[in-house]
Amino acid sequence: GTGSARLPAGGNPQATVAIRTTENRVTLSQADGSVIDVLEFQPGEINANLAADGAMQANVDLPLDNGRIGLDARVPGGSAALTERPLDGRLVMNLDDLGFLPRLVPEVVAAEGGVNGDLALSGNLAAPSIDGRLAIQAPLLSLATPNIEIKDLDLAVVGRGREVGIEMQAASGGGTLAANGDIGLTDTGPTVELELTGNKFLVINNRDARATISPDLNVSVTEKRIDVDGQLAVPSARITPKDLPAAGGVTVSDDQVIVRNETEGLDEQDIGGRELHVRVRVIVGNPKLRLSDAAKRGRNYRDSLLRIPGDKVTFEGFGMKALLAGNLLIVQQPDEPPTGSGELRIVLGQYKAYGQDLKIEDGRILFGGGPVSQPALDIRATRQPREDILVGVKVRGRLEQPDFSLFSDPSSMTQSEQLSWLVLGRPLGGASAAETSLVTKAALALGMRGGNKVSEQVRDKLGVDELGIENNSAGAGGTPQASLVVGKYLTPKLYVSYGVGLFEPVNTLRLRYTLSKLFRIETESSGRASGGDLIYSIERGK
Repeated sequence: GTGSARLPAGGNPQATVAIRTTENRVTLSQADGSVIDVLEFQPGEINANLAADGAMQANVDLPLDNGRIGLDARVPGGSAALTERPLDGRLVMNLDDLGFLPRLVPEVVAAEGGVNGDLALSGNLAAPSIDGRLAIQAPLLSLATPNIEIKDLDLAVVGRGREVGIEMQAASGGGTLAANGDIGLTDTGPTVELELTGNKFLVINNRDARATISPDLNVSVTEKRIDVDGQLAVPSARITPKDLPAAGGVTVSDDQVIVRNETEGLDEQDIGGRELHVRVRVIVGNPKLRLSDAAKRGRNYRDSLLRIPGDKVTFEGFGMKALLAGNLLIVQQPDEPPTGSGELRIVLGQYKAYGQDLKIEDGRILFGGGPVSQPALDIRATRQPREDILVGVKVRGRLEQPDFSLFSDPSSMTQSEQLSWLVLGRPLGGASAAETSLVTKAALALGMRGGNKVSEQVRDKLGVDELGIENNSAGAGGTPQASLVVGKYLTPKLYVSYGVGLFEPVNTLRLRYTLSKLFRIETESSGRASGGDLIYSIERGK
């Protein structure tokens, strides 16, 4: 490059810069130390000039192997501030091949198409105006994580002075997606008004899920807030999770309260944040879907599902198979968790428990306006082991602590008989030791989730102070260390308990001795380890 500059006495500065480039490349370094080429440029030039009267001119011409990037801009001289003088320019961009995108963006597996733009610049540097069109046309864009191929992508950015229009169309999985809106170039920052519509657009197609969406959403962005409202329909989905999220996180205590000093910390606007306001109705499948007579006559879940025509939203995982439908209103306000109102219905379902397939006759997941992560359950699952016998389980209450209860037809069965028919498919009499143990563990597990109602009655008759299920921290592989615990106060200060593991063969003996109001000693001994603690307690409050 070459350049010259002059600063005459009593005059304005003048400068000229001319840069010539040889062939060059934009490269990307990989994690293994290798380097790959992303873009290759041919010889180009960059020129800039500052005249004595304050006029400025810049010219950029960068040819590429598959296109060209060019800029020509001018600001006239004058006594006004540089940012207030009129701007006159033109930006041209042509890329005939988007094949470099997979090397630049790991999420992109393959890309076909090009970029063409011709934009006129006006206004001034403080408030520029843009006229013209920049278009991206990609016949194919393959994405890795969702495992989808977006076809016939046509994205246009249309400059209309102090406003930029957005026009987008794309197809995936036979469905379509479109976006139309405007970006306002205001003095206080950009504003956005965008409308997103679509019909059965495939958004994910991997081993855990395949789903299409039909959105009808409006997005508004201002200086201080983001608003999203409208409707998002999920006409079809196949959800088949293989694994639960990896363990290792520790949840906070339910009674934890975070107290923030409002005089400290950054204001939300100081870090460029915007308040998020969401009001979106989510429609899952067909909310009016009911089982046809043909579906009811199906031999099993799979056969019944095939007899239901049209789009379906299904879930298969962790022993459960279900056809879902529902309508849910999601609301998000600043500094509050998302809330939900509505319900999801299990139109057709099956659940495998203790080696048996239970038919879900009626199932609802209810959202009553509270946090969307805390719905209530109302589920009825049955098994008919014999033509004249029907047994089942009802699940009701909050998702975190559901209440389980058994029922049967005939209703004269005892609870143990109901559980035997549910688990074994026959009466408890004549069952082997292993089968009896299976029924016992099922009863204890139900008691653990349902509040130990049966154990309370037994405890009173035995004269012990504690008899129930104790659920400790998770063991290896995430299995709860649940135990049947029997405990009694031998003296007012000495408490002894003995626990029998339900999921693992571990028996535990615990002793607790109260020394004073503040001190107590606790010891624990099992086949795995032994230990003791000296505990000092402070209790305060109103």
